[in-house]
Amino acid sequence: MPRNGLTLIELLLALVIVGLVLGFALPQSKPWLQRESVRSARRAVTTELARARAAAAQRGCLSALHLDPANSTVWVTACTLDGTATDTVGAVNNLSSRHGVTFSSDRTTVRFTPHGLAFETSQTVVIFSREGFSDTLAISPLGRPEW
Repeated sequence: MPRNGLTLIELLLALVIVGLVLGFALPQSKPWLQRESVRSARRAVTTELARARAAAAQRGCLSALHLDPANSTVWVTACTLDGTATDTVGAVNNLSSRHGVTFSSDRTTVRFTPHGLAFETSQTVVIFSREGFSDTLAISPLGRPEW
């Protein structure tokens, strides 16, 4: 009589083999995950930088990218659409809770003109770190990201 399916012993043996493979693979992936967290934080700040530039150009007013290393937060502010007040554009991005990283910066604000150009006198450097891994984002005086 032909046999259909697997026996319980065959299934348990397959599960033991999968468990052993995962047991060896998971510790090797931890450094990779930490490195990717640092890169993801850098990409998040780059996205916020683009949001600040776009808000200034779209709304025709000054906007700013705010960097708060003490709280590991980044956010963008610009004038309201009617131009009478200042508004937060998007959400406040907490890099510590979202990516598990901390950062330091030599400037707390990068400001943009209504033409979408930053008007800083020097380059802004942001350094992201997590458990021995670090990455740097340099923002040119015109507001362009460089890494």
